Amino acid sequence: MPETAPSTSGRGTPLARGVLVNAFGILVKVSRTGYLILFSRLIGADGFGIYLLAFTLQELAGKIGILGLHWGGGQAVGALLAKGEGGAIRGVMWRILAVAMLGSVAAAVGLYFLAPTLANLLGHPAVAAPLRVFAAAIPFMNGTYVLVYSFRPRLNMKYEMYITSVIEPVTVLAAGAVLLTWRRRVEMAALAHVIAAAVAFGAAAVVFQWVYPRADARRGGRVDRALLVHGSFTMGVMDLFGNLKTRIDLLILARFLPVDMVGVYGAVTEIAGVLRKSRSAFDPIIMPIAQRLYLKQDHAGLQRETTRAVGWALQIGLGLLGLVLLVPERLLGLFGADFTGPVFTQVLMILAAGQFVNMSFGLGDGILAITGYGYVGLRSTLAMICADVVLLVLLIPHWGLLGAAFATSVTTVTVVLWRAARARRLLGLRLFVRAHLPVPLSWVLGLAAGFGILAGVGRGVFGDALALSGFGLIFFGLLHARGWLRGLVVPPG
Repeated sequence: MPETAPSTSGRGTPLARGVLVNAFGILVKVSRTGYLILFSRLIGADGFGIYLLAFTLQELAGKIGILGLHWGGGQAVGALLAKGEGGAIRGVMWRILAVAMLGSVAAAVGLYFLAPTLANLLGHPAVAAPLRVFAAAIPFMNGTYVLVYSFRPRLNMKYEMYITSVIEPVTVLAAGAVLLTWRRRVEMAALAHVIAAAVAFGAAAVVFQWVYPRADARRGGRVDRALLVHGSFTMGVMDLFGNLKTRIDLLILARFLPVDMVGVYGAVTEIAGVLRKSRSAFDPIIMPIAQRLYLKQDHAGLQRETTRAVGWALQIGLGLLGLVLLVPERLLGLFGADFTGPVFTQVLMILAAGQFVNMSFGLGDGILAITGYGYVGLRSTLAMICADVVLLVLLIPHWGLLGAAFATSVTTVTVVLWRAARARRLLGLRLFVRAHLPVPLSWVLGLAAGFGILAGVGRGVFGDALALSGFGLIFFGLLHARGWLRGLVVPPG
């Protein structure tokens, strides 16, 4: 039977090791939510809305500037390793980094001069000043991505985790706390990101020297330029439009609602987005494994590793979704009193449900892309962005935040299920199999227990803690009890 959870026999596999390292990184990466909570409390809902709009525009400009070369570079490294030409990686990656940095500097300069125009298009001129500060982070941020993605084909995820999930967010948190205490302006929050991006790039450059030392460098090593350009363009455009898909609701919302509502919606999406970010525990490691198994034409191995990854994703995703459904008000209250209310709670639940589907079954996106079917994701993403824009424009004027959440979740679920169907047709890959059924069944029982405790004990610190404990014990206990009991049995000597 395919494994749906970590088992004794599976702990030594590259997938298991990579997932465990990345899962630790996800826990640290939640520090992004920590510094967002800090920022929201220091600059208020209005300032938080301005900050999120500027950050979103900077992210999109950065995706354009990098030209998808972080993905292409990772593919090039994988190809060189497969041919036994690892000594050529250093030279190839420095050339790719140089091109990426040139594109990033051009994107940063363009964003600096276009900032007032973009801010006026959003209807909030105050976005221009922090956006110009944010632009300085683009070259450092993209340089970091190019370098850390070159580590992925080696199936050693710890350095990427240290840099992107520890050093960068913790630096933003520390620098932001100091700068915003000194001067409570949105520009200070943007400056914290610039500092963190520079620190992360420096750390990535140092680690690159360790992983690919000069002493091991060799000349030669041909990289298929057509493959590099195709891989970079396809994955880069997918990355850009995928990012736009997750941010388009915030940008359109800014045209219809006050900036404080944009800030509230951004806080809600950040909480729901923890589910989406949890995919980072699986995507970085499952993609090179899928590429290797696909090239070997080992379909059984590809199905086995995908089944295992989806099973783990279901457990993490449903665990986080249960947390959101049981104590939504408490999660929203972390951002401050301005971010709580019945409508905001409903928005959070709708968005979390959509992001759960994305997190659990969206693993097929990367597998399709790395096996040469990236155009499937690109086409579906473009179609869903168009549908999303139409739904957002129609629903937001009448339903406000609820309309935005409904439109976003509907299109997200649709595109994920469409890609899963294409993965089955093109690769013969089933993302959900019978072995996964115990996970949602255990979740339903655990969630029912949690709501039952809340109904009997009531809301409050004690009631919420008891409900979460009951939910966790039943959900994870039912899934892992057999393994725990097996571990208690001592074989006769």
